[in-house]
Formats: sequence, structure tokens, C-alpha cells
Amino acid sequence: MQCINCRFWQGRKGADFGDCYRVITKVEPKLEGSVVVNDNDVVLRRFNVPFDPHDIKYWLWNSQFMELYRNMEVSQLGIRIEDTIEDDILYDQSNGERVGRLKLRFIQTHKDYECKEEE
Repeated sequence: MQCINCRFWQGRKGADFGDCYRVITKVEPKLEGSVVVNDNDVVLRRFNVPFDPHDIKYWLWNSQFMELYRNMEVSQLGIRIEDTIEDDILYDQSNGERVGRLKLRFIQTHKDYECKEEE
């Protein structure tokens, strides 16, 4: 199915590209299986798709995940990454909150891209 017909695609009418929270593992397959653990090795969060870019604030303390996330590069036609910086709530390892600047990476697909996620 083409993105333009997918109920999960977040493209505007007439736009060629739109956000897709489901293709992140096509850009960086090594993200699957990532977890966030606390100081006692208790799993607090497991990576799953769909992945909202705003959820990166929960992963800031997983250095392996963050390295993969920051170094993601697109190698497939029809997918691109749009980086933006936003003010958001950030969490530390003990779930303490503060407001800070967060670099978000929106993965976008072309309206004609076919990811096979819906089939």
C-alpha cells in the first residue's frame, strides 16, 4: 500500500512527504530490542513501533540507543529525515522532569512509498 492511502501516514493534503512513525526500523533496524533500564537494571521502557519522535525524551539515558538514533541515515528512496529542535519536558534516570531543548528526528515518507506495514 502506498503511504498516501495509509491511515497512519501524517502527510498534508497535496504534500509529497509526511511523517510516518512506523518506518524507523527500516532506517535503523538495530533500534529494535532496545530497552531503558534504571540503576537496578529494571526495564523501564522497551522500544516499539510506532515511535513518536517526541518519545526520545524517555531514551536520553540509553547511550547505545541515542548513538543509533543520532547517526541514523536514510539509504532508501522515498524516506527522508527532518531534524528539528523543540522545547519539551526532559526526564533524567530517576524520572525527574525539567524543561529543555530536544533534538527531534522526524522520519518522513514520500506519498508513493510502499512500506508493507499495513499488509
